[in-house]
Amino acid sequence: MRLEKGEDKASTIGLILIGLSIFFLAWAALSPPLRKMADAGYSSISPELRARKEKLLCDVASGLQIPAKLLTAMAEVESGFDEKAVSSKGAHGILQVKPDTALEIAFEYKLGPRHLSDVRDNAIIGGLYLKKLIARYHNDLALALAAYNAGPARVDQWVKRGKGMTGVEIVRKYAFRETRQYVKDVMGKAGMCDDVSETKAIPAVSGNSSAPYAVPDRINGTSVVVQAPGPAVAQPGSE
Repeated sequence: MRLEKGEDKASTIGLILIGLSIFFLAWAALSPPLRKMADAGYSSISPELRARKEKLLCDVASGLQIPAKLLTAMAEVESGFDEKAVSSKGAHGILQVKPDTALEIAFEYKLGPRHLSDVRDNAIIGGLYLKKLIARYHNDLALALAAYNAGPARVDQWVKRGKGMTGVEIVRKYAFRETRQYVKDVMGKAGMCDDVSETKAIPAVSGNSSAPYAVPDRINGTSVVVQAPGPAVAQPGSE
């Protein structure tokens, strides 16, 4: 009787191992096609809806004088073009902007009411923030994108450690794995760099944060931004 119980136990373990083997073999077979779909820009949204969102992003990029392909690449990597996306760290919208960053940008540029769940509003705030970062890092797009992902304070530390190195080299050597992948994905999708592990010339990008804000949209003298979700929050100095 004990032998039968031992045999049953061995059979159960054997079945579990076989099941796990089948699962991992299936996952290994499916993973490459899924990665290819992601690399090709696969998204759950319809092509028509994606095209409309890309048009809004292109309009904003034109007003900010930054490459349209850069904003669309960021939208794809940040949220998959989902303006309702909210990260575990509290970032909102198509370009994953944090409310405190939105308030900072809205106050500096004296923007009117903004909704972070709105594609255009989110793109304006995220685009202006990126433009500031590009200026901060002297048109080094790799460092600007790294700062968008990990924060400028962290990137400043990496720059000090990598004195004399290019932005791509700094990101490759010092950045978090997530940040390295983010910079690689955005620059790759924007056609500005094939691989962050390689040092390549980065096209100059106008990043003067004091330049006129040219996007024809709701702009007035009040320093207000609407967080998502939440009411409008007025800042000191609003008119």
